[in-house]
Amino acid sequence: MAARKAEMAERTAKRQTEAVRRKAEFAKRAEERKLENEKTRVEREAAATRRAAEAEKRRTEGTFRLLSSRMSSNFRNVVKGAPYSARSITEYIQKFVDGNQIVRRNESAHYRDSEGRLRVEQQLNNIGKWSASGDAPRIVMIGDPVSGEYYNLDPRTRTAVKNVGLGRNLAQQRLRQEAKTADLAARPSTAPATARAAAQVSDDGRRRIENLGSQRIEGVEAVGKRITRTIPAGEIGNTLPIEITDESWYSPELQMMVMTKHHDPREGDTIYRLTNINRSEPNRSLFQVPADYRVIDSSSPETTPPKTKTEKVKRSKSEVVIE
Repeated sequence: MAARKAEMAERTAKRQTEAVRRKAEFAKRAEERKLENEKTRVEREAAATRRAAEAEKRRTEGTFRLLSSRMSSNFRNVVKGAPYSARSITEYIQKFVDGNQIVRRNESAHYRDSEGRLRVEQQLNNIGKWSASGDAPRIVMIGDPVSGEYYNLDPRTRTAVKNVGLGRNLAQQRLRQEAKTADLAARPSTAPATARAAAQVSDDGRRRIENLGSQRIEGVEAVGKRITRTIPAGEIGNTLPIEITDESWYSPELQMMVMTKHHDPREGDTIYRLTNINRSEPNRSLFQVPADYRVIDSSSPETTPPKTKTEKVKRSKSEVVIE
């Protein structure tokens, strides 16, 4: 009898020990699952943060390229005898179906003298993480087709990077345009005055070009044109046709655009306009590097070469964008 009781007690003790072991094992697995879930959550949040940062970087870099392209476009043509100074305003407006909207605005200053020298100053007030009250950088470009000098100025470090290649291109462009102007002046004018032309429509009906006539904008005469591109219904899942319009107003007097409007219902509106146009001769000092700036010649052998292939590619791309 005593042996049976001892056996039963031993079995009970084993069952209790096994129950404790299983309970501990279950708790251990639960803790491991909790840690694994927490690790997964942290990794997902980190991945989401990286994606957001990359998206912000792409948007910022894209805007930089857009602004740089907008600025550098002023240096592609050398215009003599048409001095001016003005401010330009670029607005990016994105509207939502609930009536909300995002508005970004950037301003820049433009100067050109009678010899075709140019200066463009761009304050990046709303780019990516920067705001008007933050550390918004300032970009200054000076192009002199007379001396063949081109500079990128950094007011924060008081340095000026001289690009001999771009300066040489400016000088060559000046010579080409002077030759072209002389050739046109020697030819008799045979073009009759024409009225506002009818709209031109492509064969597939997707592209329509309209001449908008002329009007005075900020005191100068400008000629307008509108290009409408149509995405047919169903092409990208759209139930109705999508119309994308680009409107531009060119001033023959200034030989440059004074206003452009881009409308895409999928993205919003981009409006560029030149304001406060002053036709007097700008101060000569605007086209010179300040005396207290340190000049760096990008073509000099003393300039530190890029250390990596990536840096070489970046430099190459930046030069292409600026040019």
